[in-house]
Amino acid sequence: MNKGKRIRGLKLLREDWSSINSEHRRIHYGKKWQEIPGNGAYIAESGGISSGGTGPVLALMECRGRLGDGPDGAGRYRFVRLLRAVPSEKPLKAFNDAIAPAQKTFDDAYAPAQKTFNDAIAPARKTFDDAIAPARKTFDDAYATARKTFDDAIAPARKTFNDAYAPAQKTFDDAIAPAQKTFDDAIATAQKTFNDAIAPARKTFNDAIAPAQKTFDDAIAPARKTFDDAYATAQKTFNDASISAFHRILMAAVRAPRKGKRARR
Repeated sequence: MNKGKRIRGLKLLREDWSSINSEHRRIHYGKKWQEIPGNGAYIAESGGISSGGTGPVLALMECRGRLGDGPDGAGRYRFVRLLRAVPSEKPLKAFNDAIAPAQKTFDDAYAPAQKTFNDAIAPARKTFDDAIAPARKTFDDAYATARKTFDDAIAPARKTFNDAYAPAQKTFDDAIAPAQKTFDDAIATAQKTFNDAIAPARKTFNDAIAPAQKTFDDAIAPARKTFDDAYATAQKTFNDASISAFHRILMAAVRAPRKGKRARR
């Protein structure tokens, strides 16, 4: 058994006490310690209870061997066991109701900050777009020319390939090897022609957008700071409310005395 500090956290599970997310493989949790492969078990410590999806069972888990942080206040653990499981519907609703005002504060702060940011960068965006337009046209024209050269070069090989395919599978199998080589050689040459053709246009394009990019970046910097400050304040309000509700409601739900039937395993 891995040595280390034990913590208790929460996890949402399916009715059979298996993991909600089965991207790698589904884990069935039980009362005995078990080692969780890969990234470990994602356990809500101070939030993040729904980061992996929702399920009908809210489980109190004991964990050891912390591997690192998960999303939104969750942690990743190598060794876990299930201590208690209860239906999740009521505590999750209470949790979501408790954080709703903070969520609204966050959303209300985010919307005007985003508009302020977008309005502030609009002139710089237009300056940027106008500056790159000639370079973009040069690039597009060079691309179109190179694409036509490419298509023309592979046309005979494609016809040879199609003609060889038509008669029968055996004829196709016999004919495809030389036709495929002709085709591959033709597209390799055309690809090189294409790459060589667009290289000057690509450089022209990159050189042309560099000053416009700097103008754009400098212009949006104040708006970005306004947005980031408003976002950070609203995020802290939401996080504080979430952590408080997490410990007050969800932890209390799985530690409360049992009433009636327990969640089905």
